[in-house]
Amino acid sequence: MENDVVNGFKTTLAELMSENGHSATSLGRAIDVNMFVVRKWLMRAKDVKLKSLIKIVNYFGCSLEYLCGKTDEIITYKPQPLPPFRDWLKTVLHNCNKSSYKLINDTKISSSQYNSWLHGGMPMLTTLETVAEYLDVTLDYLVGRHADK
Repeated sequence: MENDVVNGFKTTLAELMSENGHSATSLGRAIDVNMFVVRKWLMRAKDVKLKSLIKIVNYFGCSLEYLCGKTDEIITYKPQPLPPFRDWLKTVLHNCNKSSYKLINDTKISSSQYNSWLHGGMPMLTTLETVAEYLDVTLDYLVGRHADK
């Protein structure tokens, strides 16, 4: 069974593509992603990388919360440079009074996965959702797109 946030992503992406007259090929070209990857997201994706999520929301000018079906409210965003995830995550943990130790122990996130982020690795959508829910923050706040939790 797929995760609700993945289903929300697939549904909203299909709607955004339809509303904007995009095929997998044209969206792929617009965001510099192979059309087969776009098709995979729509058909059988189990997860999506943060880097790809940012390309999509920047292109459509929407929030991650909207793209992932967590809200029906379209919050308009303009593309902007994001802080490195590893640095921002430390800030978010501090702001939420949580430690990396607590995050790892209280969620299904492994220490190796967390350490990968500290060395520049990017989380996947389902992992972002796990962290956001644990910290009670929005996906946009978690990745540094919005200043408010």
